[in-house]
Amino acid sequence: MSTSADHADLVRTFLNAIEPYANQIPDLFGDDPTLIVPRGVPAPPLRVRGLLAQLVEKNREVERVYVWQQGVVTQQNISRTTGNTAVLTSRLRDLYRKAETDRASAQAAWFAGLSSVDRRAIEAYCLTASDSILRPHFPSLLPASFHGPLSRLALEYAAIVRRAASEREKYRTSHERQNHTVVRSVMAGYRHEEEEATARVIGRWYLELPPVQLTDGPAPAGRQHPKRVGRPRVGEGKKNRDAELAKKNIYDFIQSKKKPGQGPQTLLSLLKGDKDLAELLRKADLKLSKPLIRAALRKGSV
Repeated sequence: MSTSADHADLVRTFLNAIEPYANQIPDLFGDDPTLIVPRGVPAPPLRVRGLLAQLVEKNREVERVYVWQQGVVTQQNISRTTGNTAVLTSRLRDLYRKAETDRASAQAAWFAGLSSVDRRAIEAYCLTASDSILRPHFPSLLPASFHGPLSRLALEYAAIVRRAASEREKYRTSHERQNHTVVRSVMAGYRHEEEEATARVIGRWYLELPPVQLTDGPAPAGRQHPKRVGRPRVGEGKKNRDAELAKKNIYDFIQSKKKPGQGPQTLLSLLKGDKDLAELLRKADLKLSKPLIRAALRKGSV
């Protein structure tokens, strides 16, 4: 029997496996107006190209604002003779964090506005464009119906990894003569912000999965689930299935947010203001609490 943590564990393992190939994964959602795909991959269908172009334009606008704000902050610090200080670094990191949040919001709004047919078409093309890189890493315990959504998630994740690596490299090269302890601390901060952006994308991805896919969880190889007819048993009605599915989705979300060493109280504080989780809780008619988080963590250890 699958546990509520199966999806979260498999998704995290999948993303960890593809991280070394981030530079090889095509950027269909980025700020480049030209939709670049690997050699030998067919161009996207016209409608898919048009839909992707809408998102590309949104991301280009986020990037334009980000670059402009970087220039303003840098110039202000130079004018105050405090350029290349901890103050400047802190403000630039704040801008980076905000840009990642703005990109995530733009992506969420764009995908939410697509019809179910267009969503499937987008995910099918994400799979086509990245299949040769991703296929060896798809979790074998997940059905093929997950490959399209996982491909879309992989493209978003790879873009986050590339942007974070670029920010770290820019900082490192411009602070080569600075105290190494300070440099390591700032680099670790950028990695933390990369993890935040990744957790945000994974959480939203769970919200965007159709319910039918969330129920297609891992099952032991060769195990068959015979179809029953007739009235459902007590506790097997649609209402109860929906409630269990909603709870499973919440558990998976909490699992995706947890970092090593964090306990229920820490997670409770971190998740209180999370809008995505608040929406999941609203749909399930549940409240965020330490017992709920404990239950999610217990399921994750099964």
